[in-house]
Amino acid sequence: MIYKESTHICGATHFKQAHQALTEGPVKSSVDSTSEAFTKGQELRSFLFLSVVMAPVLAVMIVGGYGFLVWIFQMFTGPPGS
Repeated sequence: MIYKESTHICGATHFKQAHQALTEGPVKSSVDSTSEAFTKGQELRSFLFLSVVMAPVLAVMIVGGYGFLVWIFQMFTGPPGS
């Protein structure tokens, strides 16, 4: 299959960019990777926040949302068995 190269507004070629991204992998940033790494304290705080705060909040929201949908549905259709 022959691909026709199309030129982007800024002059870069889409096909060449896609080929380059696929063959070279992710682009290396100029920032040192060790400066972006989380410390153990940051990871612990993130884990505790996600497990102690966000998981229960999401569980309550999901169960409450389902109950709300059932309540609205039964307002229009009536309770089961009626």
